[in-house]
Amino acid sequence: TWTPRLQESMSVGCIPVIIGNDTDLPFQDYIEYDKFVLCVSERDAIKPGQLKRILQAINPERINSMISWMSVYRDGILYDRDELYHHLVRSLQKSLSHPR
Repeated sequence: TWTPRLQESMSVGCIPVIIGNDTDLPFQDYIEYDKFVLCVSERDAIKPGQLKRILQAINPERINSMISWMSVYRDGILYDRDELYHHLVRSLQKSLSHPR
């Protein structure tokens, strides 16, 4: 299910935290989300205090790296029309050349 929260968090400079299992993200074939998005499984997120421990355990170097990578992808994800168009065309080309 699509939600604007990824874009909202990035637009204010926050590292997105996605809670879920096997979440599909837009243009994930072209965007290295693991470099700037923190994914936490539902199982871990529902344990009392676990999400807080996970977030507190991230070292400052990783946070700085994630912020840097987020700035690389921010414009495309925040719907720059030209960038969005190119991502869409590449995604469609890949889908058409590799049917499921």
